[in-house]
Amino acid sequence: MIEAKALLAAVRAAGDRIGAIADGHLKDPVPSMPGYDVGSLLLHTGGFSAWVRECVATREQAQPNLDVGDDALAFHVREHAALVAELERTDPTEEAWSWGTDQRVRFWYRRAAQELTVHRWDVENAVGAISPIDANIGLDGIDEFVLEFGREADGPPQLFGGTGETLRLNASDADDYRAFRVDADRLVYVAEGVPDVTITGSAGDLVLFMGDGYRRRRSRSPATPA
Repeated sequence: MIEAKALLAAVRAAGDRIGAIADGHLKDPVPSMPGYDVGSLLLHTGGFSAWVRECVATREQAQPNLDVGDDALAFHVREHAALVAELERTDPTEEAWSWGTDQRVRFWYRRAAQELTVHRWDVENAVGAISPIDANIGLDGIDEFVLEFGREADGPPQLFGGTGETLRLNASDADDYRAFRVDADRLVYVAEGVPDVTITGSAGDLVLFMGDGYRRRRSRSPATPA
């Protein structure tokens, strides 16, 4: 399991990178998120950051009071900085509400790291300045996808359309893999065996593959501005 401090570093780096490269590109379309431009994606990342910060600060399901203003970039930068500050002063082992299986603040460290890392890639792809996703963050993103998103009724099981087949993801940059069974209603990690399908790529590319058509088009945050 990846350490919370590494997740925090990823939250900080991804949000900072988004803010650094978005200026001057707010009207650029985001190819990986149809219907979004960079500006509207920054409204999402700013709203997401505000929501997570409030959930961490209160340890409860929260709905922050948002003051978006007219500047999407300033909104993202402000709310991301506030999220980082809240995570820095909060023990990840403390109990907190989450919609997932992990009822600790650490859930939000991971959720923020994964959400912002993938959207960092989305913004970089939009402006033509892509950098790779760290292998450990990529593998952790696959774990989150399987363990936290993998039982949603209208989520990943329907995305893959499986009936018990096994999918193996080989991370070429980490000498590691993840193997899971795709049932009709859930994804389930399995022990070593002969997979029905094997996909090989960098851990970052694999987590983008897992999220394509699903996570990057949906938000868990009720705080995302329209």
